[in-house]
Amino acid sequence: MFLLSKNLSFDRSMKLISLAFAAFALLPFTLSNADTLTAESQIDTVSLFRDGARVTRIAQIDAPAGKSTIRFEGLPTTVDYSALEASIGDAKGVIRNAKIFHPENIKDNAEVEAIREKLEAHRREIRSVQQDKTIAKSRIKFVEDLAESFAKGYGELSDNGSSLSLEQGLSTWELVDKTKREAAEIEEAVDAKLRELAKTEEDIKIELREAQERDSLTRSIAEVEIDLDSAQSIQLAISYQALSARWQPQYELRAHPEDALLDFGYFANVWQQTGEDWTDVTLSLHTNQANRRGNVPELYPWRVNRQQDEEVYELSSFGMSEKRQRSALLQNSIAVADMAMAPPSEQQIAVTTSTVSFQVTLPGSVTVPSARENSTLPVTSAAFAAEFWSEVVPKVQLDTYLRARSVNELQIPILPGIALAFVDGKLSSKVNLEKTLPTEKLELSLGTDANIVVERIEGAQLDKDTGFLDKTVTLTRSYTNKVTNYHSIAHKVVLVDQFPISTDAKIEITRLSPKDSEIKVLEDKKDSGIFQWETTLASEEKREFKTSYQIVHPRDWNLGPNL
Repeated sequence: MFLLSKNLSFDRSMKLISLAFAAFALLPFTLSNADTLTAESQIDTVSLFRDGARVTRIAQIDAPAGKSTIRFEGLPTTVDYSALEASIGDAKGVIRNAKIFHPENIKDNAEVEAIREKLEAHRREIRSVQQDKTIAKSRIKFVEDLAESFAKGYGELSDNGSSLSLEQGLSTWELVDKTKREAAEIEEAVDAKLRELAKTEEDIKIELREAQERDSLTRSIAEVEIDLDSAQSIQLAISYQALSARWQPQYELRAHPEDALLDFGYFANVWQQTGEDWTDVTLSLHTNQANRRGNVPELYPWRVNRQQDEEVYELSSFGMSEKRQRSALLQNSIAVADMAMAPPSEQQIAVTTSTVSFQVTLPGSVTVPSARENSTLPVTSAAFAAEFWSEVVPKVQLDTYLRARSVNELQIPILPGIALAFVDGKLSSKVNLEKTLPTEKLELSLGTDANIVVERIEGAQLDKDTGFLDKTVTLTRSYTNKVTNYHSIAHKVVLVDQFPISTDAKIEITRLSPKDSEIKVLEDKKDSGIFQWETTLASEEKREFKTSYQIVHPRDWNLGPNL
């Protein structure tokens, strides 16, 4: 009885322990599943700087009450790990922690694994085909050995006194010949197949390398720890700084001198290789550099007796309060919504300014793939009223250059960059533009002007001794610049020339022509000897512009450079 009772108690105890263990074991798995949620997110907005991009992802999540961690996988590998922002909008709860990091020993993604399996299956096929070639070679070896054996035994008597007949010999050679031909055909077909398979293998290897490269670009993970008052559906937004992205301005100038108009096209040359395709996003361009250090430099005592340790400045993490972030998102949403209401042909950029930069939000949804190649996006355009003239420096070059003067009537600054210049619809040149803020004056070079022809003629050079007592030499030099306007209308021409200036009181230089009333000396060219004529020539009008001067110097002096 005791033994039976003991056994019954043991069984009952084991059942209770098993039930308790099962309940206990179930609890952590349930918490674990609720504790970490992997977010399915999409890129909503991208703020593109000159040296990086601020990417905002949005995920709609059914989150449990209390603490849980939301995980965003497949983010760019090259990110600023100190610059992650997160927001839960109007949800009832708080964000406890947020981080973005690059985990160790991360597995290859599904695409890479699938291609790797494809490559292995292809290699198995290659080995199978190579086996066919080996079998064909074995058959050839067999019949060759058979023929050799026959040749050695032909004419010899066997133990029973018989020998191989001629008919047997011919049959053997026919078998050898047939087998060799068939094997050769098989071997030729196998070689062709192997060449084809080798090419396919190389293609799969390239595909694998490209997939591995794409996978290597998206190895970062973001985790946001939230603490909610109750279970609810939330919209979680994260913003991170992707470093493998940039934009630079590109321009198109279309000059119409007869109409005094300059069509100005503003484009953004965008490059991003973050590993993420920006598909149907709201894209804004910023004129500043996000990763440039923003602290004012500070001087420290300069001690020469010993070397001081360098101060190291780290870029601190930055953030935005949820209230300010919601306000910014709301303003951006309103602007984007206003643009979206208009048809595509009427949509305009939205420009906002801050103390440090301009921000241009492109209309509609924009797609920029992650790629080695650049994408060129139209930003804005305008027709500027412009003054045109042609400028020439005959002493250096007889080519005449078309110039334009206007005002930047855009809402955004013109940044330093390259512009393609077209004149009357024809490509003229590629020119550099300098930074010009809105409403500032704009001066442009638009390439050579073949309709203004210049000829420079050197006059007689007179050298004579002067000054009976002070023994001096007087040099007289003259040049004539002939200018012809072949434009169909009157056209302004600026001709720049110079005369030498003295660096010694014993060298006296006198300009004989032109007169002061005929020329213009720019403020920054005073006392430089550089001046310019400004005139308007009628169509096919020719005009001459003469420069002459005298130099008096001691007779025993040699002047340089050559005059």
